[in-house]
Amino acid sequence: MTFPSLQRWLQQQMQEALSPWQDERKRFPLTLRLQSRQINYRSAIALAWAGKETAIAPAWAQQLVIPLQKHLGSMAEVQMTPPAWIDITLTPKTLQQWLSSVLTSLPVHSPMECPPSSLSFPQYSHARCCQLLQLAVEQTFLGEDSDAFLIHALQQQESTHLSSLESTDWQLLYQLIFTLDYLESCCEQAEKLATALSNTFTQFHRHCRFLNPQLTPDELFILRVSLLAITQKTLQELLSLLGKNAPQIS
Repeated sequence: MTFPSLQRWLQQQMQEALSPWQDERKRFPLTLRLQSRQINYRSAIALAWAGKETAIAPAWAQQLVIPLQKHLGSMAEVQMTPPAWIDITLTPKTLQQWLSSVLTSLPVHSPMECPPSSLSFPQYSHARCCQLLQLAVEQTFLGEDSDAFLIHALQQQESTHLSSLESTDWQLLYQLIFTLDYLESCCEQAEKLATALSNTFTQFHRHCRFLNPQLTPDELFILRVSLLAITQKTLQELLSLLGKNAPQIS
């Protein structure tokens, strides 16, 4: 299936913005980074294009920032960082739209019931996600169609609320973006990715008590449950790639 990759989307945006300079030699290398609770992609495009003529790379970078910022507009902030990096920081609005798009594009299959003792760590993490989502439905925090509820809530919610996310929230968001970026081009590290995502989810679950409405503002609850739902969907896809069931705990 096609994975909702932010990296791929950004590469397409760069291709459109830089079409006057593009030829078959020129590529758009990007590295995902989590910087001060912001999602950032760093491009070495100017360095790559300059090749051995490294002295011209800074001038290339400065020249390329202008059309990139014009094309991306409110979707990202673009700047040149010495010696010749191009840093593209995604805005909260873009990240919130991505959350909604992932909920829309990744399907949910009915999980199988399995005893906890028979589960691998990623399978247990998936089952725990299912439990928490079901608990949210039972306590009437979510509608029966949780995806539709979350998508609607994200579309209605101000993107500025992402600033209320804590460090463990951002770590999970980063790991989800990293995982789906990787899967867009390669599925060979599914087991490693599933374990890494399970570890990050465990830290998120340990620190974020989002099912207590008295402790969690509505806007933060929506963002955290969206992260939870996307984690469940992503683990489900990883387990499918590994030929394993994506279970719930019986």
